Amino acid sequence: MKARLTLTVICGLLGPAQAALAGGASATHAETEGAAMRILLAPAGPDGTLRGALDITLEPGWKTYWRDPGDGGIPPAVTVMPAGTDIPLGYPAPRRISAGGVTFAGYEAGVTLPFTLPAGTALPARLSAFVGVCSTICVPFQADFMVDVDPAAASRVARAFAALPAAATEETGLASAAIENGVLVMRAQTSPGADVFLAAPRGLVPGVPEAKPEGFSAPVLKDDGTATSIRYTLVRPGGAVEGEIAIAR
Repeated sequence: MKARLTLTVICGLLGPAQAALAGGASATHAETEGAAMRILLAPAGPDGTLRGALDITLEPGWKTYWRDPGDGGIPPAVTVMPAGTDIPLGYPAPRRISAGGVTFAGYEAGVTLPFTLPAGTALPARLSAFVGVCSTICVPFQADFMVDVDPAAASRVARAFAALPAAATEETGLASAAIENGVLVMRAQTSPGADVFLAAPRGLVPGVPEAKPEGFSAPVLKDDGTATSIRYTLVRPGGAVEGEIAIAR
């Protein structure tokens, strides 16, 4: 899990939120100040895999974070317990949010993050979810769930997968990325309102990207020289794509 420390200026040392679980330890719904979350699990597909989703609901004025929050924050995480194995989450296109002098990538109207569990996963599945939710303060929000399949969840889970960005192609994604004189330069076809969100590997910390006629550029705040590629979501008015591109040096 990757979380930058600068957000502690906003969060303070609050510690994890005390989640109120509806229905006890086997609940699929939890609440804290400003937010609620639940885990949905659809029936197994033909290959035996289970598709599910972490559904985060926010009250007005509250926000939560994308996979890489930007200047700081807590990226969402779902793990299989008791082993603590991380489950890769899917993310719809985020927004650029500024609050308390910090700019981050996230969501302001709630979000549903889909995932897939491998065939053979024991049911009910014991899953732990950990997210950050933020208003004038930021609250780490953690809860454990025991989740079984629910046929009624299938349509909601399907919509969550359908809302994900399309896979980037040579025509729709970034054309190139290079670090030049302390700046990450990304070339792409752009249009008014376009933005790019970066999920950098450990050792590389880019700043907030700025749109340019030929693409985007972002100041490099930290670079230990080990990053060879970067994941991104490219958002245009007509839709979003996501991919990974090699970094030239």
